[in-house]
Amino acid sequence: MGDVLNEAAWLIIDWGTTNFRAFAMTEDGREIERIEKHIGLLSIANGQFSEALKQVLSEWITDYQRLPIVMAGMVGSQQGWHDVPYVKTPASFEGITEKAFSFELEWGAKATIYPGIKHKNEQSQFDVMRGEEVQLIGAKALLGKVNFHAVLPGTHSKYANVTDGVIQSFSTYMTGEMFSVLSKHTILGKDLGPSKAQFDSVAFLKGVEESNVESLTNQLFLVRTHRLFKQLNNDDVLDYLSGLLIGHEVKSIIGHINCRKEPLNLIGSYQLSKKYEMALNALGFISQVLDGEECFIAGMKQLQMEQQHEEMDVLS
Repeated sequence: MGDVLNEAAWLIIDWGTTNFRAFAMTEDGREIERIEKHIGLLSIANGQFSEALKQVLSEWITDYQRLPIVMAGMVGSQQGWHDVPYVKTPASFEGITEKAFSFELEWGAKATIYPGIKHKNEQSQFDVMRGEEVQLIGAKALLGKVNFHAVLPGTHSKYANVTDGVIQSFSTYMTGEMFSVLSKHTILGKDLGPSKAQFDSVAFLKGVEESNVESLTNQLFLVRTHRLFKQLNNDDVLDYLSGLLIGHEVKSIIGHINCRKEPLNLIGSYQLSKKYEMALNALGFISQVLDGEECFIAGMKQLQMEQQHEEMDVLS
C-alpha cells in the first residue's frame, strides 16, 4: 500500500453483476490507483454489500472511512445495493444527478449511487441502461461535442444518440450474450475444442459480409454448414460467428444513421471495439475507438462536479 493513496479525496466505484472496480481520485479529479475484484453483485449473499465493500476498502486504503464514494452501474438496480429509479429520456447529466440516491455508510462516509436511464420507443417498448450513461457523459466531455452517435460493445451492446448534450434515445443488442450462448450451448460450437489465440480476420469479415438484418436465425445455421462442407476450418468457426452477430448489429444500426462522414464512436474495451471498427470499415463506414474506462471516469467526474454545484446552490 503506497503513500500515494494518502492523496485520495474520493472514490469511484463501478459495481456490476460479475465484477467490482474502484478508482481512488484526488481532489482535482486525477486517478491515483485502481483495483478490480471478482465480487459482482450476484456473489454478495443476503444483501451484505456494506460488509463486502468494507473488506475490500480496508485491505486497500488505511483511512478509507474518510472518503466519500460515488457509484454507478447495476449496484443501483433491483438486484443491487439500493434500487435507484431510472431517469427517462431525454436525459441530461443534470437530470441524472438530481435523481441520485445518497446515503451514509456504516462508517460515516457519504455514498451516492447514480441512476440509470430508461427509454420508451415509438412502439411504447422500454429499453434500459445502467453504467453506459456515465460513459456517454464522459465521451461528451472527452470529444468536446454535444452531438454524436455511439456504440458501446459488450455483453449487452448499446447504440445511443446524443443531441444537444442530452441522451435522446438508445437501443440494446444482446450480441455478446448471444455469442456466448451459441458458442457454448448449441450445435454451432459443439466439439470445436479450445479457442485458438489468434484472431482470424478473414473468417470474421466473411461473417460480417454474409450477415443479414432480416434473417439472423437462418444465417446462423451457416456456421454449421460452412464447417460441415469445409468452407470454414474448425479454428475459424467462432470468428465467423462473431462476424455474423456483430455484422447483424452494425447493419441494424447504420440503417438509422449516416456515419460515412462523421465517425461512429465505439466506447468500450479496445479488443472488442476494434472488431466493430473492422466491421464498419468493411461496410464503408468510419468510426473511432474511445477507451471505456476512460469515458467512465470522465463521466463520473462530470456527475460529481454537477452534484457539488447543485449542493452549493441549495446552501446558498
